[in-house]
Amino acid sequence: MPKLLIADRDATERTGIKWFVASHHLPFTQVDEAADVDQLIQYVETYCPDVVVLELEMIPDAALAQVTHLLKTYVQTVICLTTESVFERALQAIELQAASLLVKPLELGRLQQALRQACVERSTDVSILRQTAVQNDALAHQEALTSTALFIDHALEYSPACLLVQPEKAAYNKELYHWLQTFHFPVQTFVYPLSDMVACVLSFSAEDEHKENEQELLQQEGQRLLQQWWEHHQSRVSIAIHPSYLPAASLHQIYLRTKEALKLQFYKGHQQLFWVDEQPPFITIDPFLTPDEQRTWIQHLEQGSKQEIKRWLYAAFTQFSHGLPEPDLLRIRLTSILAQLRRFMQTYHLDQDPSLDTAYHSVFQSILYAPILFSIVQDMLLFCFDLIDGAARHKQSQTYDVVEKALQVIESRYGEHDLSLQAVAKEVERSPGYLSALLTRRKGKTFRQLLTELRMEKAKRLLAETDLSVRDISEQVGYGDPNYFSRAFKQHLGLSPRAFRFWRCDK
Repeated sequence: MPKLLIADRDATERTGIKWFVASHHLPFTQVDEAADVDQLIQYVETYCPDVVVLELEMIPDAALAQVTHLLKTYVQTVICLTTESVFERALQAIELQAASLLVKPLELGRLQQALRQACVERSTDVSILRQTAVQNDALAHQEALTSTALFIDHALEYSPACLLVQPEKAAYNKELYHWLQTFHFPVQTFVYPLSDMVACVLSFSAEDEHKENEQELLQQEGQRLLQQWWEHHQSRVSIAIHPSYLPAASLHQIYLRTKEALKLQFYKGHQQLFWVDEQPPFITIDPFLTPDEQRTWIQHLEQGSKQEIKRWLYAAFTQFSHGLPEPDLLRIRLTSILAQLRRFMQTYHLDQDPSLDTAYHSVFQSILYAPILFSIVQDMLLFCFDLIDGAARHKQSQTYDVVEKALQVIESRYGEHDLSLQAVAKEVERSPGYLSALLTRRKGKTFRQLLTELRMEKAKRLLAETDLSVRDISEQVGYGDPNYFSRAFKQHLGLSPRAFRFWRCDK
């Protein structure tokens, strides 16, 4: 069984990882620690550990070549940790031939996966590796054929099941693909990355023991996938399922049906399973506003009838008594409403307000690309309220400076751990989007940047003028986690809090 070395300057991090290994029964015979680069070098040279968990910031530039040589020579698996998710750290991990690069604060699910994989690689002998390579060659050939068949009609010798998995944010798609490659499916499964989703093709042969209970199995696996992805990544996915028992002429046909079923997330949201054979057909509607509807909209806007607008939007986009409309037609209908809002903006010269004009374009992008209908409706509703408020301000002079009041709120509440843009916007009686645009335009910085700068200035004063501990100071300036505060302070000023205090005292 393998030996593990945890090399990290932070004793808390080392203790935490050591506890994590023990509590999750990871199969290491020995777990040791190194607190600096000299201990790391001495331990590797003496004991040749099988796996090293290494904080990249521990290695000074002068020792980088020596450490790289030692690790490549004596260590089978290196798992790198970093507090800086930057290109330079990624290059260092590549140079060290690291199996994983994890960013602090650590996602424990990813750490567990990396350590387990290191154990598996350590215990796998050469003959199994060769056998796997042969199998992989065969699978790669079969996979290439199947991947092509997603988009081109090829007759099927057997009907597979298909899962289309779509993350709520397209930026997660690459990570989702790699994660699904390691996900344990009960039958042979091929995983293919697409532009904004991942396709999983499950091969149920006629004699497969799972064939009889396929629907129950797919339901269980789908729910397990939803849960585990959320636990590991704190983000949501939607899954459309095409079972193998539905007759299909080709994998391309299966893919098109499954993709159509995935459209149901537009109405029902993420973290859902959508079955192809349970999807009712979408209906066709006239997507454009009638003249009466156009007049109603202008009337509500002119009168500032926020509640009437809210009722209209909810009735039009959440109540579908005759069936669900084709999502693309609803998007067109929403742009038809947005055209009325643009007319209203021009009437009161609100289009000359940069923040409202930016918000208008943001809502337009939401209509075109947001995956969930309800979020689009909420964006439009808040934008309508901002326009009504803007028209009212056009008619009456503004009673106070919104930006200055927001800065006063930030100044008085910066010590709250959960202070958010939404909370400040509520106090100044504006929408978060509108306040954010105002702050950026007037101060040239985002809310988060302004809050961080204020907290850092307060922290600098406390470090220089008091004997409070770093933990107490982090608490006073709004950081519940002193380690996170220290990293943020160093990123902001280039010095750790303790180094800054020493430097100030030395002056």
